[in-house]
Amino acid sequence: MIMPFSTPNGYVHILRHLSPDIVYVQESLTGQEGENVQQVLNWVRQVVVVIGDEGGRGGLVDSDDESAVGGKAERWWQKEGVTGIGKGIDVIDGLRIGEDWRRRVSGLD
Repeated sequence: MIMPFSTPNGYVHILRHLSPDIVYVQESLTGQEGENVQQVLNWVRQVVVVIGDEGGRGGLVDSDDESAVGGKAERWWQKEGVTGIGKGIDVIDGLRIGEDWRRRVSGLD
């Protein structure tokens, strides 16, 4: 289901009322230090942060291209203890969203 919202954190209010089990959120909408995701975790079972597909460019940066990686600060979801078993937050590459959806939602492996 696709629902429009007009502010970067407008989806948080919508999700509070819908209370879904799983939510996929693009990294750019997670808020500063993941504050929007932390709010959403109060009402949903699992939040999946989709990275690497900002603006439809698709995919993570090639690890061989060090010029693209250099100087980037650690993202909030890369910090220890944020993701993992029982945390309610998973991070996936934008190119893998289809297969992740099939596994999580459709129950197909």
